Amino acid sequence: DIIAFLDTDDLWLKNKLQKQVNYLSQNSSINFVYSNLFKTKKFLLFDIKKKIFNKKLPEGYICNKLLNHYVVGWPTVVVRKKVILKKKTFNEKIDMLADYDFVMRYSYKNKIGVIQEPLAIYREHPDQVSRAKFFTRSLEEIYGYKFDLVVSNPPYIKSIDLKNLQEDVRKFEPKIALDGGKEGLDVIKKVIYKSKTILKKLGLLALEIGHGQHYKVSQILKKQGFKEELLIRDYRNNVRCIVARLKIN
Repeated sequence: DIIAFLDTDDLWLKNKLQKQVNYLSQNSSINFVYSNLFKTKKFLLFDIKKKIFNKKLPEGYICNKLLNHYVVGWPTVVVRKKVILKKKTFNEKIDMLADYDFVMRYSYKNKIGVIQEPLAIYREHPDQVSRAKFFTRSLEEIYGYKFDLVVSNPPYIKSIDLKNLQEDVRKFEPKIALDGGKEGLDVIKKVIYKSKTILKKLGLLALEIGHGQHYKVSQILKKQGFKEELLIRDYRNNVRCIVARLKIN
């Protein structure tokens, strides 16, 4: 009574399902298990394969860890059937992020298991159905493009609060990555304004925010023509990520 997922472009390794079924059989309190995976792509006449995640993957209650670094490869996921039979398992309004949304909502209240070895292969090739192009750069450097999705983790800490940060954050994180200005919203506003100009119609903006900023950010989004589609909360039920869609004028 399990359900597994596989995109048309990807592959499972031999004994993947058997290893995950064995894991679930030995861990009755776990209803969701994932694993590491390989990525392959063509280079001249060769298939280049490498493991995607080199560090130990998290397990248990990992919602906050996934907010900081998302590591759940969808082709590796196996769940017990009862998880999927619940109402509103997937949010059809956010097709490009439906799997991410499901994992984040599930991990908020439930433990997740992991098998550290790679059990699937994510394939990159010119004809793949889900081919996507990713840009990782400052929004100020993007011109002449239109995107389906913008993801941003901007600095959102108030300037006055920087001195109160934990020492390991204050000393080793660059100030530019932390300082959000007087209200913590300076860069968030820039991201929203810029996203409005570079998103396609009905494109999505996924934006991490700080504690207590949801109301003000939601008002800015609304004024700029965005509609909230999804709110992701932390363990204390604070909204920490907003997924909003650019409406058609």
